[in-house]
Amino acid sequence: WRRWGREAGWLTTLVTASAVGVFAIGRAATADALLNLLLTLSMLDAWRHLESQERAPLRRMYLWIALGVLTKGPIALAIPVIVSLLYCISRRDMGAWLRAAFDPLGWLILIIVAAPWYVTAYAIHGQAFIDGFIIKHNVGRFSGPMEGHGGSFFYYLLIVPVLLLPWTSLLLRSVGEIRQDIGDSQKRYLWIWFGFVLVFFSFSGTKLPHYALYGCSPLFLLIAIHRERVKSGVIA
Repeated sequence: WRRWGREAGWLTTLVTASAVGVFAIGRAATADALLNLLLTLSMLDAWRHLESQERAPLRRMYLWIALGVLTKGPIALAIPVIVSLLYCISRRDMGAWLRAAFDPLGWLILIIVAAPWYVTAYAIHGQAFIDGFIIKHNVGRFSGPMEGHGGSFFYYLLIVPVLLLPWTSLLLRSVGEIRQDIGDSQKRYLWIWFGFVLVFFSFSGTKLPHYALYGCSPLFLLIAIHRERVKSGVIA
C-alpha cells in the first residue's frame, strides 16, 4: 500500500487470501505456511535494507530467519542469502551484500534465537538428530525423492499456475512484463526471488506442490503492481 497505492495493497491481499495454494497450505498439518510467512518477512526486510541501508530492517531480517530456521531448518537461511546475493550481483554491489551477510549483531540475534533448540536437540538425541533432521529431511529430500514424491524438472512450471488459481490469467500477463521489470530494481528483486525458488526446487529430488509457495509471495505483489496492465473484467 505504501509503495504502490491502496488499490495494490487490497489486490495483493485478495490474491494472497484466495489463491488455491495458500488456501490449502493454511489448512494443512505442516509448518510450511508459518515458514512461508517468515520467509516473506525476511525477504521484504532484506529488500528494505538493501534499498535504504538502514540497520533496523537488517536486524529484523535476521530475527525472521532465526525463527524460520526453528520452524523448518536451513532453507529459511538459504533463500534470503542466495536471493539477496543474486540481486546484489545484478546491480554490481557486492559490498552491500557482504556488509549485510556478515553483520555481527545480526548473527548474534540469529544465534541467540535459534541455537538453544538445536543445541538441546543434539544433547538429547546426539547423532540421530543430525542424521534425521539435517541429513534425511534436508539433504536427503534435495538429493532424491522421498516417500514417492518425485517429478520432472518442469514440475513446478506446471504447478505454479495451479497454485495461483483463480488468478492464473493475471499471472501469465504479468510474466509478459518481465523484460520491462528487469530495469526496475524493486521488480527485479521480486522476479529473482521467484526465479531462484523455482529453479532451486526444480533441481530437488523431492517435489511437493507447497515448496513452490516459497516463491509465490513475490508473484502476488507483481500481479498487484501490474494491475493497470492486466486488469480484466475479474477485477475491474
